[in-house]
Amino acid sequence: MLPRIVSLIQSGWPSALLGLALLCACGPKTEMAARPGEYLYLGANAQIEPTLLPPAPADGDTVLNDAPGFNWLAEDSAKASILEISRDPGFPESAALLLRAGQQGPLVPLSLSSTPLVTEGNGQWLIAGLPLNLYHPSFKLGEGRWYWRWRCILSDGGMTPPSYVRAFIVSPEAVEYTVPALKDLFANIPASHPRLFIRPENLDSLRGLLKSSAPHQRLYSRIEAYADSLLEVPLMQEPPPFPEGPFHYNLWRDYYDLARKSGQVLDFLSFCYLMTGEPKYAERAKEWLLNFAGWDLVGTSGMSNNDEVAMPILLNGARAYDWIYDALSEQERQTIRAMLVARGEQAYARWWKDSYHVRPFASHVTRLVNYMSQVGAVLYGETPEAEKWLSYVVPVVTTFYPAWGGRDGGYSEGPSYWMMYFNYMLQSAHCINSAMGLDVLKKPFYRNNGYFKVYAYPYYGVQRPFGDTGIGSYWPADKLNLYRLASVFHNPYFRWRAEMSQPEELPVSETIVPSGIMSFLWLDEGPGHVEPKAPDDLPGARLFRDVGLAAFHEDLGNPQETYFLLKSSPYGAWSHIYADQNSFYIQGFGEALAIQSGYYPHYGHPHHLDWTWQTKAHNSILVDGEGQRVHDRTSRGKIIAFGLGSGEPGSLDYAAGDASEAYHGKLTKFIRHVYYERPRDFLLIDELEAPQPVRYDWLLHALEKMEIDEINNTVTVRRGKARLTVKFLEPAELSFSQTGKFDVSPGTAYPEGFVYPEQWHLTVSTKNRNKAAAFVVRMKVWQAP
Repeated sequence: MLPRIVSLIQSGWPSALLGLALLCACGPKTEMAARPGEYLYLGANAQIEPTLLPPAPADGDTVLNDAPGFNWLAEDSAKASILEISRDPGFPESAALLLRAGQQGPLVPLSLSSTPLVTEGNGQWLIAGLPLNLYHPSFKLGEGRWYWRWRCILSDGGMTPPSYVRAFIVSPEAVEYTVPALKDLFANIPASHPRLFIRPENLDSLRGLLKSSAPHQRLYSRIEAYADSLLEVPLMQEPPPFPEGPFHYNLWRDYYDLARKSGQVLDFLSFCYLMTGEPKYAERAKEWLLNFAGWDLVGTSGMSNNDEVAMPILLNGARAYDWIYDALSEQERQTIRAMLVARGEQAYARWWKDSYHVRPFASHVTRLVNYMSQVGAVLYGETPEAEKWLSYVVPVVTTFYPAWGGRDGGYSEGPSYWMMYFNYMLQSAHCINSAMGLDVLKKPFYRNNGYFKVYAYPYYGVQRPFGDTGIGSYWPADKLNLYRLASVFHNPYFRWRAEMSQPEELPVSETIVPSGIMSFLWLDEGPGHVEPKAPDDLPGARLFRDVGLAAFHEDLGNPQETYFLLKSSPYGAWSHIYADQNSFYIQGFGEALAIQSGYYPHYGHPHHLDWTWQTKAHNSILVDGEGQRVHDRTSRGKIIAFGLGSGEPGSLDYAAGDASEAYHGKLTKFIRHVYYERPRDFLLIDELEAPQPVRYDWLLHALEKMEIDEINNTVTVRRGKARLTVKFLEPAELSFSQTGKFDVSPGTAYPEGFVYPEQWHLTVSTKNRNKAAAFVVRMKVWQAP
């Protein structure tokens, strides 16, 4: 019946007859779950493949936005979706609301930018004509319990039964967050240029800061000096094809560095023209743009061949086009615009090829959200493709984005990728707000994200564990990101964390992100700006349950004091995330004591694949020498318990991580309990069970050779004057081994000649094979005289 009704609605059948048909078809029978195997995703027990984005809000969730964003899983043959939200789990108004929606317009939208058909009645909403599996309401729901479900319109015109009903609660503390229709958002985009971060009506005010604001004057003088140094940089030549044979990392890296430098040249020259109108900047930026426009769009700089070359040309090319627009002839605009459209279409095709809206757990395509926000805003109204790009971007950023983090503010790909990708998120948010008037930073992820850096990755951290990372502590985008968060949310702790980060001033010339321009645009030193405040009055521990990370600090603001991190993440071992569930990191007295071992020469390097990714590189557990499955989203963990003590000496903080699933049957139970007794005393209890008797290996890694006392089952880690004493209380029968070698050498780093420092690896094994075992380990951080 339902397929017929859909076609009748679309053909304009008389409403009275439609009403009778809908009431017959959408009564109690439509509430039945789909038969097993008939549909992939509708049932309560649907098996969701790990790389797919699970429906949200999750059943039983409490949401902190009113309204929340919704995402679901459309059937493979779906042409459109219908979303229903109700106070009543029976959805009694479905028939009437669907009838009204069908009278408003086609249930299958004509394009991504089509306006959804929104109907409401008696505490129930129905939204039809949805081209994607994503929707953020344009209306508030109100606090309390709600129910939601979806159904799909299939390619044959049929309509599926409704999905399993999920419940959620809108918290009384929920922040209002509604998203207008795309047509209303796009109407706000200026018809003239500039559009990117600066609107035409605001340009004079921005330029006026060079006369009225001393902090802006000082920062701009640094930007202009650097731009002047870039005027003579030779135009980048189109990269030749890679030689045949194995991957040539150094050549790839050369292209990567040249492309990023080129993007920086475009940024600085075009921005200085925007601020001053000096022709020398526009003329040189134009030469760069026309140079790129002459390249083979499907050659070595094409998105499918080398995205690290393609992406700076796309992003920074669009920025330059926007900022020197009035210095370009119409023919030059057409030439550059054609290049940007072609490259933008390559990026958009990659989104669809990778199905980013349902499979967002990927790194580089996540970066495209920022790029396409900016390129789409710059080209909107000048080419039809831009509307299509933005019609994809807006539902993404207002629903699940970023997929790598959640309401607690954690970021599962680790602090190094946070540095770059969070800067891109902030840029995209600024672009969308400035061009369209939509504030996407209302999500709790953004409000809480600065605490992720305060607690889990303090400015004094020697290492940045739990994900791909480089060596060293100079990460300039950290400062800029936290500075921006402090300004947006008026948070003094974020400002403190920014002030404590290097460099001393906001960054200008780094190439990893276009930090100089954003530093200027985000500079906030005027009356009423937030002042930094040390986190002395914050709790000493915090849980980021969304990414499975618990942080314990002896004194949060003191770089000489001890802190402990426990990682057990629901994101699994994927992308830049390691097979390191239930691993830990300990730092004390300014020294890394229990470390993440291994290096990241580059993605896919033999050392990266066969050491750093592996459980054996981390402070976790092996079973008969084998660890968790790598590169697998189901190698998951979770923090199952967390508790805060008073913070006084002798008080206890507590966390427990469950990494059982990550071993894929080799273990049936691995729960690690961590008790933190102040000051600087830890007790770890590992509960372990396997299907058959096995040897359990307890791992610890350090920067220097460890001292082993097998008689007393004790190990001492030394680094400078800092010490970590590790006492094994259970089991009594243990064997100890230690090596300063890697199974696979990291080689030498880029640039050639740098030698990676050695690290040491301890394995403490049970002498007896048993199904069940428990390690009880006391660890004490102290300082030698």
